[in-house]
Amino acid sequence: MKDNILKKEFNKKDVERLRNLVKGKGTERTSQGIGYTKAQEFHKEGDIWEENGRKWTIKNGIKQNITKLDKFKKSSVPLFCPSCKSIMNKQLDSHYYKAYGACVDCTAKKETKLKVEDKWKNQQSANLIAGHK
Repeated sequence: MKDNILKKEFNKKDVERLRNLVKGKGTERTSQGIGYTKAQEFHKEGDIWEENGRKWTIKNGIKQNITKLDKFKKSSVPLFCPSCKSIMNKQLDSHYYKAYGACVDCTAKKETKLKVEDKWKNQQSANLIAGHK
């Protein structure tokens, strides 16, 4: 029975594995792996592509899913005013934010400041020329 163990031949990959272990290269491969590898696609900032039935894009270096609610997200009003950081919960805040990009109080302060500095009429004529309200 002892003769069977001593006469056993080693495979080539077994010998390579032992050589790697002796040399201190225990993590190196002794054979090539086989199987399916997916071809990688590289996308740039702003590209839009479809993958697995979903649309994707890259914004600020982050891969994001494009959904039906994206238009709603852009049109929605934030919780805090970007100018004064106060809560936008007054009745007219949403309308003023969509028109001027700030809450009612910030817009009123800005318009009052323009009127005091006597720049109000210049600002109104510039807005009319530019097509703003």
